Formats: sequence, structure tokens, C-alpha cells
Amino acid sequence: MWKTEKEFGQYIMSKLTKEGCSCIRIESASTISGMPDMYLLGIADDYFIEFKNMKNKSIKDAYFKIPWRPGQQAWALNYYTHYTKDWSGQCKVTKYSWTFVGLKDGVMLIRMSRYRHDNAIGIMDADDYFMFSKEEFTDLMLRRFLQRNTYVVRPILDHESDTWYDLLSKWVNCITIELYTRGYYPDIDMPCPEDYIDNLHEIIPALTVESLNEPARILIEECPIIRMKKIYNYLVEMVDSIYNCYALNKN
Repeated sequence: MWKTEKEFGQYIMSKLTKEGCSCIRIESASTISGMPDMYLLGIADDYFIEFKNMKNKSIKDAYFKIPWRPGQQAWALNYYTHYTKDWSGQCKVTKYSWTFVGLKDGVMLIRMSRYRHDNAIGIMDADDYFMFSKEEFTDLMLRRFLQRNTYVVRPILDHESDTWYDLLSKWVNCITIELYTRGYYPDIDMPCPEDYIDNLHEIIPALTVESLNEPARILIEECPIIRMKKIYNYLVEMVDSIYNCYALNKN
């Protein structure tokens, strides 16, 4: 769709400017080796983005060799990636930079979360790249997408000592922090673990109010990974629905 990387970068900058962002081209001969092409500043958020154009590749392809130059992956991982703990010490929040790739029929957005050997991106990296057709990308609120996906929030778990109460509380806190990075404000009361039990009991029959103080590892060992994912997805939906209702009422 774009003949050159410069043309693709101008398209992205124009799109983000229309969404209320300030876009600053920063890469030059005098900047640190590997520094990205653009610094993006929103109202309460900021991002670094590298541009690439691969006009012969398609969103339908399963393998990509991204033309990162020497130092570009290193800058993203060594100079920029931020790790912080939230105010309760229960979650680790990681902030990443991005590589945007223009393709012949769409756009690929890569979260720079780890080093890719030989600059290769494939099916194993599916958690860290996002594909959009031309039409989908035109309709995409790109700044909102960045707000939702730049920060990755993970609970800090102690599988030896955490009880089910600890585990559920940390997960909900983790989801709350993640929603906060999307522009919500956690100044409402969240339900306590006892409130989850009725619905979670269908996923883990052994989980009862009485078992909340038992070590979570005992039940985790008896619980298939797929079931753990169902628990987490249920909590995400529950917390997300609370914030959506809150946001609607607030507006």
C-alpha cells in the first residue's frame, strides 16, 4: 500500500495527529544507535515507534523477517523497556515500545517485548503482534489501541505460600491496574474473593468459601491449565464489566 517507509510513517503520523496526539520524528545521525523513528505524546501517555515497510509481504503470511537494523532491537529492550511494581506490590507492570510495519494489504504492529533471533517473527510470537487489513486499520482508533496494549500487567505470585484468597486478590488487582492503563480510574470498590466463588465453583468444584485460606498450589496442581485460563478470563470479564458500567455512569 505504501511505496516507501517514509510514506508509511507519514500516514501513521497523520492518523495519530487526527486523534489528538503530538508526533515527533526523532531518528537522525546524531541520536543513539537504534533509537526509533517517532516519539508520540498524548494527553497522559507517550510511546516510541519504529517504522518499517515490507510492501511485498501480506497479512496472510505466517513468517516475517523484519528489516531491523543493528541496534534497533537492543534499544527497545535495553534502553526503553520499563518494569515497575504497582502500589500494592502485587503486580509487575511492563511498558514496551513498538515497531509498525506497512504491508501490501494491511499493517502489522509489533510489541517489542523480547529479542527476535534473525529478526524473525512467526506464529510463536502471536501474543506480541497484531494484524490489521487496510479497512480494519483505517477504522482503528490507534491511540486507544496503544493505550490498551503498550502496558502488560502480570501478578506477582508466590506459589508456595499464596492462598486462594491471595491468588484471586492479586489477579483482580492485576486486571484493575491493566484497566487503569487503558484510561479507567480505580476509585470504586471492587468485589472481594468471596463474591467470585459461586461462579468459579463451576470451574473448580473444590473451590469453596472455606477453601479460600488453603494454599492455592494444592488446587492448582489438580487443575488443568485450560481451567486456570477460564478463571482468569472470568475475572477479566467481571472486572471489565464493572469498569464499563462505571465509565458509562461517570460520563
